[in-house]
Amino acid sequence: MLKVDQEWIDRVDAQRAGFRETVERWDAADLPPCPSCDSHDTARVSAGLVGRSIHLAAATTKIRLLPNGHPADYYCNQCKSYFNGPDGGQVKDMGQGRHAQIGEPLT
Repeated sequence: MLKVDQEWIDRVDAQRAGFRETVERWDAADLPPCPSCDSHDTARVSAGLVGRSIHLAAATTKIRLLPNGHPADYYCNQCKSYFNGPDGGQVKDMGQGRHAQIGEPLT
């Protein structure tokens, strides 16, 4: 779910070409529900804090950044718990044939 308005995304996209498409791809991601509370308000976990990923995490609830470490592949925004997907934590398709790998630059 988006956390910012289109004007904010426009400003960041002006500084970081392609940012809008990245946000749209991540925001449309089909992530597994939380096994604890069954919420679909979940996020992919990514380690590292760099400019583009910080802006992405500010824009959508579908990504959760950690400065280091990787407790699990997903995070529930409702019950605040980390979990691995039903596929055992395998990488999920993020659209357009791309896969989000842990530690991969978020482009």
